Amino acid sequence: MFKNFFKSYDFRRGLLLVFTILVCGLTLFILNFPDLIPGMAIGVLLTSICDLQGDFNKRVLAMLFSIVLNVFSFFMINMFLEQPFLLFPYLTITVFMISYIGVFGFRANMLAFSGLMGIVLSMVRKYEGTAIWEYIGLFIGGGLVYMLFSSIFHRLTKKSQVNEKLVALMNYTAEYLTLKFQTYQKGEDLDEERRLSKHQSITDMEEDLRQLLFTNEIFGGSSKTRNRQMLLLVEMIDVAELTSTNLMDIKTLRTKEYWSEDLFQPYLEIMSKQITWLKNLSAALGGANVDIKPPVTVAEIEYINQAIHEFAVFHGISKVREISIPLFNFKNYLIRQQSKLNAVYYLVKNKKSRQLETLAKSYQQKFISGEDYSIRGLKESFKLSSPHLRHSIRLTVSMISGYLIGVLLEVHNPYWIMLTIVVIMRPSYGLTKERSVKRVSGTVVGTLIAAGIVLLTSQIYIHMAVALISMVFGFSLISRNYFWAAVCITLYVIFAFSLILPDQWGVIQYRLIDTVIGGVVSTIVAYTVLPHWEYKTLRNSMIEVLEANQNYISAIIEFYKNPSDDIEYRLNRKKAFTSTAELHASFKRYTQDPKRRQLKRRYYYEWMTINQNILSTLASLGTYIKDHHHADIKESFEITMQNLKLNLNHIEHKFDNPVFKLKADFNVQNCMDDYYNSLTETRDKEISKGQLEIDPKFKHILIESKNIKQEIDLLEELTSKLISTTNQFL
Repeated sequence: MFKNFFKSYDFRRGLLLVFTILVCGLTLFILNFPDLIPGMAIGVLLTSICDLQGDFNKRVLAMLFSIVLNVFSFFMINMFLEQPFLLFPYLTITVFMISYIGVFGFRANMLAFSGLMGIVLSMVRKYEGTAIWEYIGLFIGGGLVYMLFSSIFHRLTKKSQVNEKLVALMNYTAEYLTLKFQTYQKGEDLDEERRLSKHQSITDMEEDLRQLLFTNEIFGGSSKTRNRQMLLLVEMIDVAELTSTNLMDIKTLRTKEYWSEDLFQPYLEIMSKQITWLKNLSAALGGANVDIKPPVTVAEIEYINQAIHEFAVFHGISKVREISIPLFNFKNYLIRQQSKLNAVYYLVKNKKSRQLETLAKSYQQKFISGEDYSIRGLKESFKLSSPHLRHSIRLTVSMISGYLIGVLLEVHNPYWIMLTIVVIMRPSYGLTKERSVKRVSGTVVGTLIAAGIVLLTSQIYIHMAVALISMVFGFSLISRNYFWAAVCITLYVIFAFSLILPDQWGVIQYRLIDTVIGGVVSTIVAYTVLPHWEYKTLRNSMIEVLEANQNYISAIIEFYKNPSDDIEYRLNRKKAFTSTAELHASFKRYTQDPKRRQLKRRYYYEWMTINQNILSTLASLGTYIKDHHHADIKESFEITMQNLKLNLNHIEHKFDNPVFKLKADFNVQNCMDDYYNSLTETRDKEISKGQLEIDPKFKHILIESKNIKQEIDLLEELTSKLISTTNQFL
C-alpha cells in the first residue's frame, strides 16, 4: 500500500511542489534575499492548484489565469488592507465573483479555489512602495517557474500517470468480478452497496483515462505508447461491460430438480483464475515482477461444453433446458471474457504495436466530457434555485463572517479563519460538515504531534525537516485522505511559522483556535444560509439516468440492426454508465444530509438499485447481440424494446408532472414469447421423433431467441418495479 503511494502521481506532484519552492527559496537565500522568499513560494503554491491532469492547453491557460487573478487580488487588497470600510465591500464582491467562476466545471472550480486562497494570503501583511512590485514580480516568477517544472514533470511522467490509472481500473474491475464470483460460489445476494460503489469507481476511472488519452496532452504525437494505452482502455471498458452483465439467476437455478454443483464447479474455477490473472496483469503493468501467463485457454473453456451436452442427453434435453441454456451462456461469457483478457495480456506484454487507425481524432472527441465556458452558463445559473449561486452566497457570507469574528475577538491571525473556511466549505451541508469534522480533528491531532515534537527537541533543523516532510505528505494526501492531509498541513504550518516567530506555543494555540472557529462558522452557514439539500440534485440525476437509458436502448436497437457500426452504441453506453455513477455519487451526498431531510431514503435507494439492475441487463443484452444475429426477430425485438423505452419515458414524465398516473404498459410483450415458443415446440417434436442431434444453425437461433427473450422479460419486470417505486415517492 505504502509502496504504491510513493509511486503515485499524487506523491510525485507533492514532491514537485516542494522541490519548486525549495529551488526558489534556496536561490533567493543564496542571493541574500531571504525576505523575498514568501512572495515566490506563494506564487508557486497558488499556481500549482490549477495544475490538473488532462488537456495541455487548458492546464497552461488555467495556471496563467491563476497568476493574473491572484496578482490583481493582491494589488487591490493591499490597497484596502488598512481601510476596513473599503476592504469589506471589496472582499464581499470579489469573493462572490471568484467563487461563482466554479459554475464552469472542475477546472474552473480549482481556479476559483486558487483565487480565494490568493485573497486570504494577500491579507498576511501590508506592503509599501517598491515592496509591492517586488512581491508581484516574485509571485509571477514563482508561478512561471512552477509552470516550467510542471511541463517537464508531465512530459517525463506521462506514461506512468496513465499506467497508474489503468492499474486502478483493472483492480476495480477485478474487485467487481470478485463480488460476482462470491455470489455464484455462495449463492448469496449481491451486496448492492459494494456493487454500486465499484461501478462508480470503474466509471470515474474510465472517464479520467479518456480525459488523459483523448485530449491534446503532450504525448509526443501518435506514439506507440499512447496507442497501446488507448487500446488497453478500450479493452478494459469492454471487460468492465462484460463484468457488469447479468449472467444467471444462480439462486433460482439451484432450486431446479436436476441442478448439479459438480457440473457448475469448473465454471467457478475458470472464473477464479480469470480474476487472479487480471490482478496479476494490473500488478505487472504497475511494474511488479509477477507471472502473467494465461492460466486458461479458450479451448479449455470450450471443453466444458461437452459436459453440458452429456448432462442434457443423460437427463433429457427438454427436462433440463432451463439449466443447460444458462450454463451454455455462462460458458460463452467466460470465452468472451477470456478473449478480452487475452487482448489485455498482449498489450501489457507489449506484443501489440498496431496503430489506432480506428480511433480517429473525431472519434476520440465524442467520448470526452467537455466543459462549456460560454457566458450562457453564468446567466443560466444566476438564479436563486441554482446550487452554484447558493454556494457562492454561502461561501461569501461564511468568509466575511469568519473574518469579522476574528477581528472582533482580536484573534492573532483572523485570515487563518478565512483560510479554514475556503478549504472546508462545500456545495452541500453534508460534505461541508464531513470536511469540517476531518479538518478540525486533523488539526487537533496535528497540534498534539507538534506539541510533542516541541517538547522533545528545540533543534531548528529537526523542525525544518518536519516542515518539509509534512508539506510533501500534506499536499499528496489532499485527494486521498483529507484527515491525514489536515494533520500534515497543520504540522507544516506550525513549524514553518515557528522558523519566523519565536513563540511556537502561540502558533500552535492560534492555529487550533482559528481552525475550530472556521469549522463552526462553515457548518452553521451551510445549514442556515440558503442551504442546498441533495434530494433536489438526486431527482435531477434520476431524470438524467432515465434519459441516458432511453438513448442506450435506442442505440441497442440500431446496433442489433447494424452491428458493424458501434460508435453510437459505445457513446450511449458510456453516457448510461456515467449517469448511473453520478446518481450513486448524488445518493451518497444525500445520505450526509440531516436525517429529517432523508424521509424517502429507502425509496431512493430502492430506485437506484433497480436502475443498476436495468443497466446491467441492458449491458448483458448489448454484449450478447454483438456476436449473435441468427434469429429472425429484428422486428419483434425493436417493437418490444421501443415499448420498454416508452415506459421509461412515462417515468421521466412523472418527475415533471407528479399527478400523472403512472402504470406499466407492456401490451406487446407476447411477440417475443410466441416466436420462442414456436421454436421450442419444433425442437420438442424433433426429440420425440428420436432426433437428438440438433441442427447447429437451429441451435444458435433457439439459444439466441431464449437469451434475448429472457433479458427482455427481466427488463420488463425491473421496469415495472421502477414504476412502482417511483409512484411511492412522487
